[in-house]
Amino acid sequence: MYDFTYGGVSASSLGVYAVQRPNVPVPERNVELIEVQGMDGSLTVDYGTYKDVELPVPCNFMAADPDDFETRAREVRSWLLSTPLLSRLEFTDDAGWCRIVKKVSVSEITRQNKRIGTFDAVFTCDPFLYTEYGLTESALTVGTNTVQNLYLPAKPYFHFSGEGTGRISYGRMACSFILGQDVYIDTARELAYNNNGAAVDVNFTSGSWEDFILPTGETKITTNGTGVTGVTWAPRWRVL
Repeated sequence: MYDFTYGGVSASSLGVYAVQRPNVPVPERNVELIEVQGMDGSLTVDYGTYKDVELPVPCNFMAADPDDFETRAREVRSWLLSTPLLSRLEFTDDAGWCRIVKKVSVSEITRQNKRIGTFDAVFTCDPFLYTEYGLTESALTVGTNTVQNLYLPAKPYFHFSGEGTGRISYGRMACSFILGQDVYIDTARELAYNNNGAAVDVNFTSGSWEDFILPTGETKITTNGTGVTGVTWAPRWRVL
């Protein structure tokens, strides 16, 4: 048996353990094969994206007393089903890496005896595996920053503070936005919003949301504007 953490809560803190390590999932690339009349074979359309992956984790727990079984079962259900989606899933045998959970399915809890319960948790996750440090916000200079991406092309997150107009550019992309409050730019979701969660318009002077992707290798990121007092980011370094 071994431990894992979901949403910042370790399974062992609830007396839950995985009875076996899950297999390592390999995401499937989104490719469509189209049959064309009069053509040998098929036409390949590669969308350049990947499908979600599933990690089934068989688990068990032992209640301290038979009368505590239902209490422990409720705690387990609440943990797995009430944790906000898009939380992190981490395994102790893969320290420093995590997955982003989109959905959790939990089987019925089978009572093996008066104290022991078993169940299967199936985590549907983003196809990528993320570095822990790449999900942690750090400061960028208001000006030009040189960053190195040692992994696959990434979709970072930016946080601009101040009041006025914010600007950011790198690669083929350049855009600006109004800073009435702090502005958060989530390139994976292709949206910007303020402290109240209201959408913020992004004006692209070149490129589009698709060009926000941070390529592998060295990139110079320029952040500036009028009234910008600080910029932080989470690069979201990732692999398959």
